[in-house]
Formats: sequence, C-alpha cells, structure tokens
Amino acid sequence: MRLSLLIIFCAVVLQAFTQSTYQRAQKSEYDFDYLRAKQLYEEAYAHNKNYRNAVKIARCSNELHQFEEVITWYKKARKH
Repeated sequence: MRLSLLIIFCAVVLQAFTQSTYQRAQKSEYDFDYLRAKQLYEEAYAHNKNYRNAVKIARCSNELHQFEEVITWYKKARKH
C-alpha cells in the first residue's frame, strides 16, 4: 500500500514539474527568448518524450536558424 502511494506521489510530482517547465518554456517563447524556450522544452522532453515537446523544440530551433536541429527534432516528432 505504501509503495503504491509513493509511486503515485512521484508520478504526480514529476507531472507537475514537467508541466511547470513547459509553461516556463511557453512564456519564454512568447517573450521571443527562443534560446531559453528551447532549453526548457528540451528539459520537458527529457521528462516526457512526446510529439508536442519535440515540435516546440523544432520551432525554436527554426527561429534560431539551427536548421539541422530542426530536421532532427521533426524526425523525432514523427516517431510519436
């Protein structure tokens, strides 16, 4: 019982952390701070590998003119 509660608690905390990171990344993106947004989206992607995070990283990379990374991240997004 305690182990189950601990696992659920850890999952909730991890989800909240990822959500917080994603929200900070969105704010940075809206403030046109694409380098910081990209770093935060990469952090969110490390915790939650999904299509949305990969595409956001690709878009920030595009704004930073890092075109090879754009291709890499869109390929990762297609896998989800």
